[in-house]
Amino acid sequence: MSKQNQISLHVPGPADAFVGVDHDYDLIWVWLNPVALFTLSNNGGVQWNGYGYSTLDQPAMDVIGVYVGCLNGAFSQSYCNSQYQTPFARSWASVEEWPSGQGPALTGNGAACVPGSGSDVCNVLDADPYGQCIGSSPVGASACPGPDATRFTLTLNQNVNYTQPPPGGLPFTTQYQEAYTTANSTQTSYTHTHSQTFGREQSFSGKPFGIGFDMSIAVTRTMEWTHESSNLFETSNTSTATASITGPPCNVVGNACSPSYPPDPLDYGSAISFDLYQDNIFGGFLFVPVTY
Repeated sequence: MSKQNQISLHVPGPADAFVGVDHDYDLIWVWLNPVALFTLSNNGGVQWNGYGYSTLDQPAMDVIGVYVGCLNGAFSQSYCNSQYQTPFARSWASVEEWPSGQGPALTGNGAACVPGSGSDVCNVLDADPYGQCIGSSPVGASACPGPDATRFTLTLNQNVNYTQPPPGGLPFTTQYQEAYTTANSTQTSYTHTHSQTFGREQSFSGKPFGIGFDMSIAVTRTMEWTHESSNLFETSNTSTATASITGPPCNVVGNACSPSYPPDPLDYGSAISFDLYQDNIFGGFLFVPVTY
């Protein structure tokens, strides 16, 4: 049997073309109902069997896109709570067994990330290395670092222009497409690690599984995941990402563009030239200002 599935996502970016790059509008996709699958052997060993999804929630994967501006506090918390507070509560998982003091909701839910708190909300934000690079960050701000050379790879041999046309003209559009195909490799160059407290579904909580499982992986009821940049696969899988960049328009007022781009004073995202990188972990694009 041969089967193909295809899904396409269009992320338009901020509505205001005059802000340039604004990482507050980055999207992080959060899987809310994953199930980690294990087999407990007779000798007390634990075998990892990959992922599934909990049908306590719905009969499919439950994935929600979260704007970085809701996680770093840049956006209105009332808007953010209206979008994410209920899904993040994961009330359907209240029937699962949880360690004392823990529960199904993402910790930190209902508020922006408090740096250093170690909350689930902060762990989600940490997946984006530019999560604290807000739209008004000054040029050279430490929250807007240069790209990690092991996670991001320069994709073009020339920069991408983001300039305003003269009065009466229209901005030009630059399009870029990249296909990712897996290939055999033993090279691992980047890791992203996070820890997560887990609940145990009642159907798997009985003896001897429950006791044996806790004894095998420790009583803390916490697992740690490490995501690695690796291209070691036995099957071939190809995905395609396309970037389309249109410069800011010129609204003519008195034979001049109003507002003008770049603005004065400048901030981090208000460049007229960007380098384009690929994300070796998650397959997206990163735009890095190079000329102001």
